[in-house]
Amino acid sequence: MDTEKIKAFFFEAMRHGWASDQAQFITKEFDGWKEKTWVFTSPDFIDFQLVDQYRTFSTSRVSEGRKSISVNGIPVWYMVYGGWYPKEVIPLLKKALMDAYSQGIFAGGRGVSLPPPCIGGFGYINDWEGNFSQFNGHESIINTVRGDEIVDNGEHHYFGGML
Repeated sequence: MDTEKIKAFFFEAMRHGWASDQAQFITKEFDGWKEKTWVFTSPDFIDFQLVDQYRTFSTSRVSEGRKSISVNGIPVWYMVYGGWYPKEVIPLLKKALMDAYSQGIFAGGRGVSLPPPCIGGFGYINDWEGNFSQFNGHESIINTVRGDEIVDNGEHHYFGGML
């Protein structure tokens, strides 16, 4: 399988995904949680499909999700993540993700680091290792508005790669 073509499709999909506000997620509600799913295909990548799915829980601030790419219906790549973010940092998270996706920078499938103060005094840090074929990492949003004290404002742990 051509890993570079799969990675190019990943960036194409993500530039239209959640961080871009273009994706039309289908929401299913269950007792105490919601699941949102978005499926992306492109005429430039015949037979490729990306599924982005995440869950939120009414009794918890935690969310978790996964992305998967299949070619001709066969899964070839995946990513799994989980953690939490308060609503006020979502604009910064989306900016960090879109900066990476629009520039074609693979940073563990997440965003490029944006030191504070950025949006609202927050900063985005992404510490990861590996490459598109196998990766893992941790991202967090910090706030240094209160002097030198680093205030944690959410995080996600993630991993994935080629199947």
